[in-house]
Amino acid sequence: MAYFATGVDFRAINKWSDSTQSKGVARFSVSEFFSFKRGISLYNQDRIYPFCHSQVERPSRRGEGKSRSMIQAIRGTLPIITAVMISPIPLAGLIVVLTSKKGPVKSLAYGMGFFVALWLPTFLLAFAGKRTIAFSGGSGASSSWSIVIHAAMGVILLVVAIVAFRKHLRNRSSAAEPRWMKTLDSASMLVVFALGGVITLNPKNVPLLISAAVDYAQASLSTVQLAIVVTVFAAGGSLLIFLPIVLVHLARNASAKLFHKMRPWLVAHNALVLAVICLVAAVAMLGGALSASF
Repeated sequence: MAYFATGVDFRAINKWSDSTQSKGVARFSVSEFFSFKRGISLYNQDRIYPFCHSQVERPSRRGEGKSRSMIQAIRGTLPIITAVMISPIPLAGLIVVLTSKKGPVKSLAYGMGFFVALWLPTFLLAFAGKRTIAFSGGSGASSSWSIVIHAAMGVILLVVAIVAFRKHLRNRSSAAEPRWMKTLDSASMLVVFALGGVITLNPKNVPLLISAAVDYAQASLSTVQLAIVVTVFAAGGSLLIFLPIVLVHLARNASAKLFHKMRPWLVAHNALVLAVICLVAAVAMLGGALSASF
């Protein structure tokens, strides 16, 4: 029972102690053997290892390492999650859905479409990248490719920021609602779900999803842990989409007035907000790529 409780074979220790006594080495008891921390102070680790089955403790340590890898992967993509979270165009579409007929019910389909559009491509790209790294048999080349991809995504976001800012200056006086917003007013649940996913994959979010997938592919994660990390990523990116949905279900009348006021403001300033977010994300990605390359 002592073996199973502690992971140490006491009979093997006593047998080895008896053999050493016949060779002129002083015998020690089991209590003396454990008087120091794990017995390492009495003899070096290589001599103790045959009798101390330390592999009993290894699964927990490995589990702790995996959990640490998951936390580090999520922490490393917090700026990307924040940039995905602040999405003025999908948020404006959500407000259109909330202020339409059967808005609270349709908003759930819209939010699920947004969440799935974040989760599915990110997981597939990260899984494919993970398989590619495992097939290549090394992380040196993958690290170089990661720097290149992050730099490329930063350049794309910078271009999107410039285009969005120029669009804001051009349409600052007369900002009309896009055609898809008018479609959402009378759309069915399935159409709302599909539009929620399509609107999510806009020029701002696609580079961010690719960058997050590259980071997750390089993390030491199993497939299940990768799915969990991507779920946290998608949930964090969908936070500002689901908060208004929860608010509508809790206080429908008060929130309806607020959303009616927010709708024209988001339509008029969505290009400016998009430009600022893309610029900040582009600077962060380009700075990270440059710092990693030196």
